[in-house]
Amino acid sequence: MLDYVTTFDDPSGVFSRWLLDGASRDNTDHGRAYTRITEAGGDFTVSLYSDPDRTMLAAQGTLSGSASGDVTLAEQNSSGLSGRVRLRKAYAFDATIDACYADDEDLLPLHKNLNDFLVGGEFAGRPGFAMPLARAKRVVDALMNARFARGWRADDLRPLADVTAAYALYFVFDHLSSRADDPAGQLAAAWRRNARRALPLILISIGGELHTPFIPRVERA
Repeated sequence: MLDYVTTFDDPSGVFSRWLLDGASRDNTDHGRAYTRITEAGGDFTVSLYSDPDRTMLAAQGTLSGSASGDVTLAEQNSSGLSGRVRLRKAYAFDATIDACYADDEDLLPLHKNLNDFLVGGEFAGRPGFAMPLARAKRVVDALMNARFARGWRADDLRPLADVTAAYALYFVFDHLSSRADDPAGQLAAAWRRNARRALPLILISIGGELHTPFIPRVERA
């Protein structure tokens, strides 16, 4: 689904260049996946799980005879999740990735006939609405990064879904617009306003502490 993820618990920088297709809040932990690298006979296997106990396998791939290179991840247990990742220098360890904050199913109820914009099941060259959702995640990450220390990790990603979906729709209609005053341009502007209105509603837990990061700190006359 996304060409951009946030990786945790990878101090050596083993993982890079994630490209996931079909990632959803249903086949992950509301956008979070749990990775494991195992080694056997010089082969390194990357497994993605949808639960923190790593019992529900969603995707898996093996790099044979090398500790570095690209791994193709095939869907497991009919999860719908697949993709690839690059290993810089593999060894056996567990990590966590935040793949998405919202998915296609979050977008569809927000705009009637949104699927009409898909061409062959794709939008802007990626399956479903992966492209605008990835861009929306980047925006939300940038805003959160400005308010929390580097490496912040939400206890639960669900509070970020609504604002991410709103930003994704902004990018959908911005992509379709040719000028600011056409219907798509007006819808893009409207969804950008909706996303900004949704920011102060975020109540998120980080390390067990609740935060409202986008509540104004200064009252202006």
